[in-house]
Parts: sequence; C-alpha cells; structure tokens
Amino acid sequence: MLGKVFGFGRALGLVTLLFVELCLLIAFRPLFWVIESLGGGDLSLADRFMSLMTRGLIIVSGVSINVTRPLSHSALVSRPPSRVVFMYNHCSNYDPIIMQCLQSYKLRYIYKKELSRIPLFGWVLRLYNHLAIDRKNLADAVACLDSAASRIAKEGCNCAIAPEGTRSRTGELLPFKKGPFHLAVAANATIVPVIIRGAYDLLPPRSKLPRGGAVNVEYLDPIKPPPPSGSGGSEHVDAVLKQVRDAFEKALSEEGKRKAPPIERRSWAARTLPSLCWLALLSLGYLRYFHR
Repeated sequence: MLGKVFGFGRALGLVTLLFVELCLLIAFRPLFWVIESLGGGDLSLADRFMSLMTRGLIIVSGVSINVTRPLSHSALVSRPPSRVVFMYNHCSNYDPIIMQCLQSYKLRYIYKKELSRIPLFGWVLRLYNHLAIDRKNLADAVACLDSAASRIAKEGCNCAIAPEGTRSRTGELLPFKKGPFHLAVAANATIVPVIIRGAYDLLPPRSKLPRGGAVNVEYLDPIKPPPPSGSGGSEHVDAVLKQVRDAFEKALSEEGKRKAPPIERRSWAARTLPSLCWLALLSLGYLRYFHR
C-alpha cells in the first residue's frame, strides 16, 4: 500500500513537472528562433534547453542514469558529434528522455505521427523540428526518412531512432526495421548503437505508476556504413542491419549481461523524495500566489 502511495506521488510530480516544462518549451521557442536568425544557431540553445528540461523529468522521476561505457568520440567525425544516428533498444517510454539527457547537440527524433495529436507534447515535437512518421503510410514514411537523411547530411545534425520501430512489451529485442538503416546509409551517417539497461523496470507495459530506479547506458563501437552509391546505398542496407543487430544481440546476450556492470539499486527515498520535494515547492508557490 505504501509503495502505491509513493508511486502515485512520483506520477503526480512527473505529470505536473511535464506540464510546466512543456509550457516553458513552447513559450521560449520564439526567443530561440530570434537567436538562431541572428547567427546563434551553432550554440544549439534550443537543444540544450530541451536537454535541461528532460534532466528535470529524470530527477523528479527518481531515476539515475549511469553511463557505463561512454561514447567513443575518437571514432566519430567531430566533437561534439554530428551526422550520427543513435540507435537504441526501445522497451520503455523513458528511453527517448534518457537519450535527450545524454546527447543534447542537434539531436532530432523520428516519432510516430500519432504523438503529434497530443496537446502541448505534440506541439513541442513540431516546434523543435523533430520528424513525424506515418507508419501506416509507406510513401509518407519513405518521404520522412528521405527528409531526415537530407537534414543529417546538410545540417550536420544527429538523429535518435529505435531500429525496432516500436516499444518492446516484453523487454526483449524485437526484429529490426530497414527504414533506420536506409536513413543512415543515405545520409552517409555514422551509426552508434546504444544499449539501455534497466529502463523496462522503470515503467513496465500496463503499469500506471513509475517505479523510479537506475539505468545503465552503454555506447557500443560506432559503425560506419559504406558510402552511398548511385542507387542510394540500398545494396548495403541488409549488411549494415546485420552488423548492428549482431552488436545488439552480443551486448544483450547472457554473456553480455554478465560482463556489464550491475545496475545500481536505489532506495525508496532516492526514488521518491525528489518528486515529493517538487510537489512541496509547487504547493508553496500556489499558496503564496493565490493567498497573498
């Protein structure tokens, strides 16, 4: 019973903070446009602000992120990284938030079009230039991936995408879709596989209350697809997909799990107090404003 009460507190803190942050992201977007138009685009101020907001969500959720294997910048073209497609295993709604916390530099997401219909949340996705894909419409999906490839190649931005195409309901790795690999090959981008361990337990399917806890993140060795040829590099897609799939399966195998550092066990206080502190601060602000 007590666990459900604390879980409700975490959920309430997360929802209220998410609402505040979405409003802030929408309110500050015109300012970022002005700064970008004046030549401040390289500062990636909007991306850094979004990263800051997601870090707040992680803290209030009672989640800690431990990078057990850092990104190998020596294998990438530049630092901060550009023209990189981060491919992560997707078994929790926390996964995109975790990725945004760790990579704030010009990171764009490809998300399912249905999310655009969610008030505030969908508006933020569009305002911050993330790309919606209609998974039910093949022509629209191909056009979206072509647009993403063009932006990666021309603007030097990065992309985060789940090669499984959807969230795993069991925590196990699902079959990979070819779309993300067509994108990486067409953009001549470096692929960085990312293993997120422990996220499934934070908010399992059909669970309404977040549990809090810790996740371990591992950046695997970057994979550089062959340069695209006249056919757009489609002949390389299957080979690149297999190479990335093998890397994921090796890291997520029983042997890979044994070699990986253990996931930190967080106390109930570490998982719950941040959300309670946020709710207390919000309540004090409400009382002070409306009962002066």
